[in-house]
Amino acid sequence: MRILIYNWRDLAHPKAGGAEVYTDQIARHWVEAGHDVTLFCSAVDGKSEREIVDGGYQVVRRGGPHRVYGEARKYWEREARGHFDLVIDEVNTRPFMCPRWVTGVPVMALIHQVAREIWFHETLWPIALVGRYWLEPHWLDAYRDIPTVTLSESSRQSLQDYGLRNVAVVPVGFDPLVIIEPLPPKEPTPTFVFVGRLAWNKRPHDAIEAFSFARKEMPD
Repeated sequence: MRILIYNWRDLAHPKAGGAEVYTDQIARHWVEAGHDVTLFCSAVDGKSEREIVDGGYQVVRRGGPHRVYGEARKYWEREARGHFDLVIDEVNTRPFMCPRWVTGVPVMALIHQVAREIWFHETLWPIALVGRYWLEPHWLDAYRDIPTVTLSESSRQSLQDYGLRNVAVVPVGFDPLVIIEPLPPKEPTPTFVFVGRLAWNKRPHDAIEAFSFARKEMPD
């Protein structure tokens, strides 16, 4: 099967996160199973427009963080139409709206979560209000009857609250970690580490505040 995935970023993007790790992993497994996989995403400085990455799938990079959505449609209309058997529309807040312009092949949506209150943390007040109560519901309405995969029961409920009627949960798997032998020695005093991207919604400021409380209880 020839599979086209639309996602806003790939692993080479400096702001790549969990969604990109997930996309890379499923693309690798599909290639191993004998499928032909292409990932269309936004451009990355210093990376070529097209390349076959380590996992064996092709990456096509065009457009910036906002232009990638228009470039995605151009790619379909000018190059991809007739060359794929399935399109995966991966939604990270703003969808590609594939159900409205992809024809001739099935479209599936992959939606990790909805934004909802994140609008109020990541955008200014007027935009946040429009995004939360008009943009996101309007965007997701296009997926009302599209087969949709999400990663948790809570996300399925959120999507159903937006009116999506065909949502399946496929829990995230993982590849076993490489075991380091011998294991490094444990720290002699209680030690805490925050691991995450420096973005407001990842709450690093909450981690710093929690560390300050912990340090008062355990000065060493």
